[in-house]
Formats: sequence, C-alpha cells, structure tokens
Amino acid sequence: MDECTVIYTANVCFPQLQSVIGVSILLSMTLIFIHLLHHFVLGRDDIGNDVQFYVQHLIRKLGKAVYLGQRALVAVSQKIPVIAESVLFSDPFDDKFPDLHQYMFILIQLLEFLVSDYLLTWSRDENFDQLLFEEWLTSIIHARKALGVLESSNGLYMLYMDRVVGELARQLGQISSDHKLNPDVLTNLFL
Repeated sequence: MDECTVIYTANVCFPQLQSVIGVSILLSMTLIFIHLLHHFVLGRDDIGNDVQFYVQHLIRKLGKAVYLGQRALVAVSQKIPVIAESVLFSDPFDDKFPDLHQYMFILIQLLEFLVSDYLLTWSRDENFDQLLFEEWLTSIIHARKALGVLESSNGLYMLYMDRVVGELARQLGQISSDHKLNPDVLTNLFL
C-alpha cells in the first residue's frame, strides 16, 4: 500500500480524524507563533519590528477560525498577567525592560484585533465553544486587573486594555441572545 492510498483511505474512512488532526496542527502552530512572538520581542535585539508584525498578523489570520481564534485569545490573555508580573518586578535599568513593554502592547493589540475582527463571526459559527468563550472573557478580565497594578507606573496599559474591554462590550451587545453567559462574568467585565 503506497502513501497516496493510505492518505486517501484515511480521508474517506475517517474524515473526522482529518479535521481533528488539521485543527490540532493549526492550534499547535498558533501556540508556536505566540511563543515565537515572545522570543522575537524578548530574545533578540537585532530582530526588527517587521518580524514582530508578521508573527502578530499570522496569529490574527489564523484566529479567523473559531477554534483557533478562541484558543489564541485564551493563550494571549493568560500571557498578559505573566508579563505584567515580570514588568512589576523587573529592574527598570535592565536592557530587557523596554522589550517587556513592547511585548505587552503587542499582546494587548492582538487581543483587540481578534475581538474586533472575529467575535461576531465566531458567535454565529456552529463550532463556537460557549465554555471557552466564558474562559477567555474571564482571562481578559484577569489580564485587565493584572494591568491595574501597573497603572501607577504606566497608565497607557489601562487605557489600552479599557479600549479592548470597551470593544468587547460593544461586540457582546451585538451577539444574539443564543449565547447565555454566566452573570458573574458579565458583572466582572463592567466593573
């Protein structure tokens, strides 16, 4: 049995397996690109803004798929409090300190892009995961609170994150009532 026959048989007999494998590969790629974004911003000084832009743009494009986009939002929003803690306890005279700030803004901007570009589209998709939706809403709220600690040193974080939460609230108002949210999540969003 040659390779083409095996692939054809797998595609015909196990189409669900093909989609699971495809989604797994795309999710892995998304997580790798988030890691690469972290590496490019914090790891090397000779990498230009173009590479950072392309990695962010690639994650943004992969986020169009509801499965990947929701998971990218969770990954990014969970990374923000980690970076916020690093900024809080970093030496401001360390050479990597400005890179942490740049990375923070890139992640917040990626959140904003994913929410404003795809939230309404995702909410209409049959593969929209309600539990994951609540998880990333909670993660965004947690990220906002983590950035509140840094407000005295850099108020721009809170301004930018408030802009993301405002866009999220606007988008939530346009989503149909088919998606019932936990009232605690909504209450925390608007605090």
